[in-house]
Amino acid sequence: LRCAKFYAMIRLFVAIPIPTGVKKQIGAACADFPTEKWTPLSNLHLTVHFIGNLHPDEIAPLSAKLNAICLQFDLFTLQFKDVCFIGNRKRPMIWIRLHHSERLELLASLIAEVTGSEPDLPFTPHITLLRLSEESNPDQKLKLLSKIPVQPFQLEVRQVELWDSVPA
Repeated sequence: LRCAKFYAMIRLFVAIPIPTGVKKQIGAACADFPTEKWTPLSNLHLTVHFIGNLHPDEIAPLSAKLNAICLQFDLFTLQFKDVCFIGNRKRPMIWIRLHHSERLELLASLIAEVTGSEPDLPFTPHITLLRLSEESNPDQKLKLLSKIPVQPFQLEVRQVELWDSVPA
């Protein structure tokens, strides 16, 4: 009997990192609500495509495919749209939504093709600021939090990155 090597699967997604200046601005806007458990500034990102679990040996080939896709794109800019409540009673969240972008949608669809995984929901460019628990009676709180004074900003897309996801 032989024992095969064990490799833990890695849960991955493709993300656009948020520049430090934008993170600071978002952090300052959220500071008015210090009791909330905000997404840490270091974790703020825009998810382009959720991949799921991959074996470590699959990461390098996937990275090469992603690099080939990225070479087809010049820099492009995303525009702030609003801060909004999204979800339902089971999964209420506060998002920063960004305006629709054909370039971003094309990027997301090409990435979906090479990963072989289609998204569960229509693509909505956003940054998740806060996830509330079911117990928090979100109705009143979400109305208040959706008024977070985030100043409009532009997000220049210079790169995409593979991020690992650790479920909360």
